[in-house]
Amino acid sequence: ISHVLKQSEHKYNTAMFGKYHLGYSSKEYLPFNRGFDKTLFFEAGATKYSQHVNCPSWGLIFNAMKINVDESLQNDITNRFEDGFCSHDLWDENYNAIEGSIPVEGVYNERLFTNGIKDYITEYDENNPF
Repeated sequence: ISHVLKQSEHKYNTAMFGKYHLGYSSKEYLPFNRGFDKTLFFEAGATKYSQHVNCPSWGLIFNAMKINVDESLQNDITNRFEDGFCSHDLWDENYNAIEGSIPVEGVYNERLFTNGIKDYITEYDENNPF
């Protein structure tokens, strides 16, 4: 729908704030390539609310992804890193990691998205409807 709004007579600006875990297998499916001008999103379906990281379990990594790792090494990794394999997961419309540019560490995701929406509305330009 964002593409349709952008191509309409009014050339609407579009924004997307929040969970976007549908289609992150390729950059072409991410929000900024689906017609959204402004974004703040996380890709994974299960992130930590105030740490902005995704930590898939080792079971998922070893089993579902069919990574062949010796069982004793699996046990060692699982015991040493109980939270799983963690990586940052909070992005903007340029696919830049959001960390440091705005204070995010320890801030609940919903607050970040709400603030992003409020800023987007505040910056509204009547010549560029959204």
